[in-house]
Amino acid sequence: MMAPKSDPWIRWGGLALLTLGLAWSFLRIADSVSTARRGHPGKIGAASTIPQQGQATIRHARRFTLEYRSDCKIIRVNQPWRDATEAFVYQLVPRGSHPKAAEPGAILVETPIRRVVLLTTSCLPAFVTLDRIEAVLGVASGRYVTTPVFANRIRSGQIQEVSNGAPGMNKMLNYDRLFTLSPDLILATGTGDSSLDKHQKLGEAGFKVALCADYMENTPLGRAEWIKFVAAFLDRDAEAEAHFAKLEARYEAQKALARKALHRPTVLCEMDYRGSWYAPGGGSYLAAYIRDAGATYLLGDDPNPGSRALKIETVLDRARNADFWMLHMTGSSLHTLQEMKDTDPRYGLFKAFREGKVFTTGARLGPWGGSDYWENGSANPDLVLADLIAIFHPELLPNHALYWHAWLRPLAQP
Repeated sequence: MMAPKSDPWIRWGGLALLTLGLAWSFLRIADSVSTARRGHPGKIGAASTIPQQGQATIRHARRFTLEYRSDCKIIRVNQPWRDATEAFVYQLVPRGSHPKAAEPGAILVETPIRRVVLLTTSCLPAFVTLDRIEAVLGVASGRYVTTPVFANRIRSGQIQEVSNGAPGMNKMLNYDRLFTLSPDLILATGTGDSSLDKHQKLGEAGFKVALCADYMENTPLGRAEWIKFVAAFLDRDAEAEAHFAKLEARYEAQKALARKALHRPTVLCEMDYRGSWYAPGGGSYLAAYIRDAGATYLLGDDPNPGSRALKIETVLDRARNADFWMLHMTGSSLHTLQEMKDTDPRYGLFKAFREGKVFTTGARLGPWGGSDYWENGSANPDLVLADLIAIFHPELLPNHALYWHAWLRPLAQP
């Protein structure tokens, strides 16, 4: 495996999502339609107080805005990657119509989209939840798909793979196949690394590309709210609003439960990779998960959502006595503490390792090895939070069976 060229948290926390497949979703769309509020352009996550039937309102996401006009919708994606200075604008109009005025710099998209190719899977659970599975005609790579319905559609040829097999969901794209599929829209993720990003080249080739930046969100609910981004292109705004309202209520209920904890254990994240320890920033949604679960993230002083590279000596100095150790990016293939220690004996210096409190996100894998945590977990943050509460505060959820998290088996006794 090659060392990451760009911010490794973007590569693993974002680009890992590019390599992961579609999530099976056991959440269902609510029958009721909630009211929504009109968003204002240029203000991240801003919304007015004017209720509108059949619309969605953005309450938690900070990386995109959704504005409703009389003849179109305007979506602005703000900061699609760390240190990005440009925004991406999309003007959505009903199929066969034209807007009264073209939005400067916007990509014009007719909705509802009927044919979509996905170079990112972070938003793919939305196609299950919104009952638009058949709209997905292509994915960059199917090797990490976990959802049976999508795996079957790949096997049967109903969904085409549009990469040439290189690692990474947006590497080595097969442009001939893309032209054959003729998608209305390609959903991709940007990183700021020109060697990885393909949205500019795809645009030059005549494809309409929308960037998903959910992995840049600061909170799990903000990330999950990107279902409304997908829904806007599918004209399923009201369904997404109703679905998210129930999801939001469940998450807040779990968060309130965690506040009843009598203590806040300390938490360490990730592990060394080729001499660098890529720790999620304190502004990341992973750090928010830990806070919301009633724990303290010891490497969370950096306010950024991306990662920073630390030396193992620095991590030992700051987090040697952490109560728990969570592995998200590189630990899903590990099953035992011995396997972990074999990669670096210094892991034995950490309290959480010695006490056997190391957990990975590899509990649920798809038929080709994909981790469902990066798929269904992103769409169901309330259930991820329940896992974490059960780990940090088992007394609060004594009957909860871990769903996405796996406990590394202890060292064999001599």
